[in-house]
Amino acid sequence: MQSAVAGMADGSVVLLGIAPDNGLWLTSARGAATLGPWQRVAGPDGSTGFAVREADIAAFPDGTCQIVATAMDGTTYHQQRRADGGLPGFRAVPGPTVTSRWGATKVAITAMPDGSAQLLSYGTDGAMYHCVRGRSGTWAPWGRLAGHNGAATFAGPALAITGMPDGSSQVLAIGIDGIVHHQLRRPDGSWTGFRAPRGVTTATMGASAIGIAGMPDGSAQVVAVGLDGRVWHNVRRPDGSWTPFGRIPGPNGRDPFPAGQVRIAALHDGTTHVTAISTG
Repeated sequence: MQSAVAGMADGSVVLLGIAPDNGLWLTSARGAATLGPWQRVAGPDGSTGFAVREADIAAFPDGTCQIVATAMDGTTYHQQRRADGGLPGFRAVPGPTVTSRWGATKVAITAMPDGSAQLLSYGTDGAMYHCVRGRSGTWAPWGRLAGHNGAATFAGPALAITGMPDGSSQVLAIGIDGIVHHQLRRPDGSWTGFRAPRGVTTATMGASAIGIAGMPDGSAQVVAVGLDGRVWHNVRRPDGSWTPFGRIPGPNGRDPFPAGQVRIAALHDGTTHVTAISTG
């Protein structure tokens, strides 16, 4: 199973879950309250048998959400969840030509202050790509990101993206070396380049899963499943410096808490909501 989470303007959270049969499900919760009923998300043809590999969700200030998902054949789909909870249906994300569809193995989405969305994906060639969906629904072309230390591309098993209050965005990814890498996309569209934040006791952080959330104060909070299988957390301050990684205990203070996947979402009051899938 996999999960994704988005923090809404009213303080609630919307969660996506991918079941063992690859069905996509959605629910919501407020605070520590019990989750509401899970609703299966239909496919682009309205079928309840829609199966996905990956999915992500982003919340917008107007109460809507945007969902992206990669189908089993690699086609990337997008839809908007209305403020009333309605789901109008998935549409294929445009590819590099007018008639093509975007294909990907993994995909992530974030909301920006101007109402646009930014998407990040590993394309079918394994390289990382980025694009912008404008507030009006228009799609910019996909652009391939450069890799770490001058590499032409960046490839790996996991990625995440978050929007920041100043119009920048931050990308977090695990490379094929198993190391966590981070970079910032400035409001003008330029990139700072990938750098590896320091690990718990080592110069870099090895991980199998990651998540990142931009906070109202301009900081970003990061979660990662370390190579020890435990969930770790740190903060990138607005000045670019990092706090040390600290371990997050599991339910009822359980420690160690083995996890296979982790996500984090920011709420408007400065708190965050973390979801993790236990492996034992």
